[in-house]
Amino acid sequence: MRVKVVATLGPSSMKYEVMKDMVGHGVRIFRLNFSHAEAGYFVPVVKMIRELEHELDLPLTIMGDLSGPKVRIGE
Repeated sequence: MRVKVVATLGPSSMKYEVMKDMVGHGVRIFRLNFSHAEAGYFVPVVKMIRELEHELDLPLTIMGDLSGPKVRIGE
């Protein structure tokens, strides 16, 4: 059986060294909760995850959890 560990990032875990430690403990998917913040808030976090991926030469997935009924589609 293949499994991947998912971790939701919050204010205390959105630090490079913390995320690196999480990967060392098996996390391969980082979940970003868009219910509590705008997309721009996560730009530095996404950059850190990609830097970490490059440093460790390990594919990491970023999962964006959208806020369901709050999401509106426009032109």
